Amino acid sequence: KKSVLLWVACGIIGALAYFAKAYAFPFFILNTLVCTYFICKDNKALWLKSALTAILVMIACSLPWIMALHDKYHIWTTSTSGSLNMSWYLVGHPYWKQGINLLIHPFYPDSPYYWEDPYWVNGATPHFWDSWQLFGRQLLRIIQNLYKLTISMAQLSLFFPLIAFMTLGFINRKRKSTPDASFIASISFFLFPFGYILVNFEARYIWYMLPLG
Repeated sequence: KKSVLLWVACGIIGALAYFAKAYAFPFFILNTLVCTYFICKDNKALWLKSALTAILVMIACSLPWIMALHDKYHIWTTSTSGSLNMSWYLVGHPYWKQGINLLIHPFYPDSPYYWEDPYWVNGATPHFWDSWQLFGRQLLRIIQNLYKLTISMAQLSLFFPLIAFMTLGFINRKRKSTPDASFIASISFFLFPFGYILVNFEARYIWYMLPLG
C-alpha cells in the first residue's frame, strides 16, 4: 500500500513538473520507464505496475490542461512551443501563415505582442524526416547542439563537464550491480538532455542536471 501511494505521489509530482515546463511531460515518461526498470529489473511485473501507475496518474492530473489546450488550438497537444522551436532551429527561421508579408497582425483583438503566442501566426513546421536535406541539416544541428551542451555545462561550472564525464564512468561501473540512489540519479542526469539534442541548448535549459550533478 505504501509503495502504491509513492507511485501516485510520483505521478502528481510529474504533473506539477509539466505545469511548470512542458518538456517535463515526455521527460517524465522516459525517466520513469527507464529508472523504474533498473530499480525493478528482477521483477518485470512490478516495473510495469509502478511505471504505468505513475505515468497514468501524471496524465490524469494533466488532462484538464491538455483539454484546455485542445479547446484553444483545436489539436491534441501537450505544448505548441516544442514543434515551433524544433522547426525554427532546424530551418533557421519561422514560416508565416499565408497573407503575412511585412507586418505580423494581432492574432486576436487587443493582443499586445507577437511572442505572447507565436502559434497563431506560424505556418509550416518542417521536420527532419520531411526531406534528405533537412535530415542532413538535423545531423549537423546535433553536432552543434552537443557543442552547445558542453558550453552550457561550463557556464554553470567549469567542473560540470568533468562531473558529466565521471558520472558516465560511474554508470558503466555500476550497471551490472544492484542499483542504488546515486546510480538512479546518474541515469536521470543523462536522460534529461536527450530531448534538447534535436533543438538547442542553453545553460537555463539544463537546470534539472545541476542538483543531480
